[in-house]
Amino acid sequence: TLTVDNAADVTVSGANGPAITSSASITCTGKVKINNPTGIAVNGNLTVNGATDVTVNTDSSSPAIYGSADITCTGNIGINSTKGITVAGNLTVDGATDVKVMTDSASPAITDGANITCTGNVSISSENNIAVYGTLTVDNAADVTVSGANDPAITSSASITCTGNVSISNKNYMAVSGNLTVKSAADVVISGKNAPTINGNADITCSGTAKIVNEGVFALYNLTFKQADGRAFTVKTGEDLDSLAHAADIEAGNAYGPVKHNEKVIYVEPAVSTVTFDANGGTASAESAVTEINGKLASLPEATREGFKFIGWFTEKDGGEEVTLNKVFITDTTVYARWEELPHVHNLTLVPAKDATATEPGNKAYYTCDGCELWFADEKGETEIKDKNSVIIPAIGEPTEPDEPTEPEQPEEECGCPFFKWLKAFAESCCKWLKEAPVSIVHWFEGVFGNIKSILD
Repeated sequence: TLTVDNAADVTVSGANGPAITSSASITCTGKVKINNPTGIAVNGNLTVNGATDVTVNTDSSSPAIYGSADITCTGNIGINSTKGITVAGNLTVDGATDVKVMTDSASPAITDGANITCTGNVSISSENNIAVYGTLTVDNAADVTVSGANDPAITSSASITCTGNVSISNKNYMAVSGNLTVKSAADVVISGKNAPTINGNADITCSGTAKIVNEGVFALYNLTFKQADGRAFTVKTGEDLDSLAHAADIEAGNAYGPVKHNEKVIYVEPAVSTVTFDANGGTASAESAVTEINGKLASLPEATREGFKFIGWFTEKDGGEEVTLNKVFITDTTVYARWEELPHVHNLTLVPAKDATATEPGNKAYYTCDGCELWFADEKGETEIKDKNSVIIPAIGEPTEPDEPTEPEQPEEECGCPFFKWLKAFAESCCKWLKEAPVSIVHWFEGVFGNIKSILD
């Protein structure tokens, strides 16, 4: 027995006989490598805790691990036997990234079932035999691939929870000799030949397409399907992929029994949705788009609006959820552009000064903004001209000819004769008296004395 505690990297290599003749228990923070090109790598159970990557290899016809393996690590696991069984027992994996178990021989890859929890891809394959002899459970993985030949790829039931694609195939026989449960996957493809692809029932939930194919018999006994996120879907069935015809739609959760119709291909496809882009006052590079099979858009259009910054697409004009490429649309939907107004930057144009003419007004130099109606006195736009009339210079008007000079009026000379002075005063008194006399007398005397006054003046 090999026991290693609190190590960094651990490397064990051997030849001809087992590299480790009994069990091994390894606790380390680094990589574990166990290799034997001509014999068993571990002739017993293998336990690994806390490691990063774990690699166990043999190129012989002997098992890589002749017993169970219980591995907890944070990195990748690779177990390989070129000519024999890979794990002659049960495989348990916890916390790993990618997990790869394979054999190129006519032996099983895993003889007693597997229970794998990882965050990356799982690949289990036997080129000419069983991939997993027993039950397979995979949890929290990304893509899951299981392939076998001649005997069932998985000899019992399988339960797979993953976020990526699931592919289980057998070149010559059943893919799953039992029930299959798939949860949270993207696309699911199960294929077999000469015997039912799934020799039991399938319960599949995925966000993409589900395809169960058989060459020779029928696909499976009963299918219970649910499209992730509640999207609608259609079911097509036929003898092969080229002859698929629309089958009766099934509601989410209802079973469908293709064995009753001897159907060899079952194809379930989610309905696509049309997304309409409302530019909300701007202009979008596309008016609408159709979602892909996974319910998501391949791309989002750009949008422009003068004086505004484009924020993104949202499910409502105000508020709502921002739309990204991870958004799953379950029905036809309109999304709206969201804008943020930009601060105005004045683009100033000089209006040169112009002198006024006799008939046309002039102006002082000033600046106008191309984007607004404001006027400014300086080229930096710091001094606004609020009274636009203040820059206007009125027209001068038509010039006039100067008047000819005139002789100044001479004061009247007063007559010095006493008689004339008396007579003038007498006439003025008579005129005053006559204005108050009767009209007939007034007219007569007014004419007489008026003439005398005119002569004396």
